[in-house]
Amino acid sequence: MELKKLYDPISPSGEVLDRTTVLNSPAAKKIVADFDALAIATGQPAEAISAPELFTELIKRGHLSELRLRKVVRVDGVPENQKFSPKLIAQGQGEGWLSVAKGNVIIHGEDGDVVFKVLAIPGRYCRHCGEKLTDDTTGSAARKHVAEKHAGKVSPDHENPSGYAMQNYYDCKLEANHG
Repeated sequence: MELKKLYDPISPSGEVLDRTTVLNSPAAKKIVADFDALAIATGQPAEAISAPELFTELIKRGHLSELRLRKVVRVDGVPENQKFSPKLIAQGQGEGWLSVAKGNVIIHGEDGDVVFKVLAIPGRYCRHCGEKLTDDTTGSAARKHVAEKHAGKVSPDHENPSGYAMQNYYDCKLEANHG
């Protein structure tokens, strides 16, 4: 899945401007011409200036005051199953384009919300029975669970022969894609 943050150009007076209008403005066209002239003068190949570079230059020259992050993102290639890191969850919540509610991770997309059902949260899990185990810094609670509930049994997960594993992501399944 690809998430792309979206920004709105903000005028020096604080007004939200239309992105396309800004990119086609006389000020933007002058910057493109300046970059082309600089390339020719220095014998460099003239390359198209990217939109982020153009916005940065418009801010430097005082035509814009900032780029403000929108509370929605562009979402492409939504899979059936998705793993989210705690860092991404915290970042999305902090920026306002993601929320967690009622056992769901909700991405606020440009074209509508994408809802994932949380199947498992970060933590230790028993590979024998799937139970979410008590988290501690040493794993002693997980070892105790395996010894008491699954004594003498070989772990069904050959990658985790201890019978438990530490999961560092939110394991999710697509529930609704309104985008």
